[in-house]
Amino acid sequence: MKNFIKEYLKIIAFSITGFVFVLTSFYFVINYYHSEEVKKQVYVGQTDQKLIAYKDNVDKIKNNLDAFQKKRITAGPYLSMYNNLNTCYTTLKDNFYNIETNRYYSSNDIYNLGGKFQSEVLNLCWALHLSSIKESNINDFKKVSPLVTSEINSISKKTNNALEEIMNNSSYFYTTRITSVTVRNYLTSDYNMIVDSYQDFSNIILYLSELLNEGGN
Repeated sequence: MKNFIKEYLKIIAFSITGFVFVLTSFYFVINYYHSEEVKKQVYVGQTDQKLIAYKDNVDKIKNNLDAFQKKRITAGPYLSMYNNLNTCYTTLKDNFYNIETNRYYSSNDIYNLGGKFQSEVLNLCWALHLSSIKESNINDFKKVSPLVTSEINSISKKTNNALEEIMNNSSYFYTTRITSVTVRNYLTSDYNMIVDSYQDFSNIILYLSELLNEGGN
């Protein structure tokens, strides 16, 4: 009887081991195909008009900063604001050329693009250099501070939504043809939202550079 029970338990143990092996292999295969699916790229060339508008803003910001520099202001709040805006200009310019050179993006590429916007534009340019405009000694900047801050919060929320959607749409364990097409459509939409964030932020810097140039007389 004992031998029978031992043999029976062995059969159960082997069955469990076999089941775990099959299940592990299944998830390995599914995750492999999923990782390959996530690596696939989407074409984003249809956003060229947005990039043209973005570049136009960057060029105008440069012109405004150059015009202010010719006034030879060597100290005071206007010079401090110029330095902060110039830092943001450089950040926007560098990011534009990085975006412009790519026409195909994977989900990871688009996620990194949004992450770069958060770290370099929102955190470095805005939070570190410009968020203090509400305490600025320049009245024109202090007056527009609430509106600018509200717009920045809106841009930040839009970017976060795009990044969250990318994460959610990259979490399928089993990808069908339908979900694959759907994910690609979402990716294109998320890319558009992130590029919109860059453009919207450049609109703000352009506006502030105009205020700087008009006030620094």
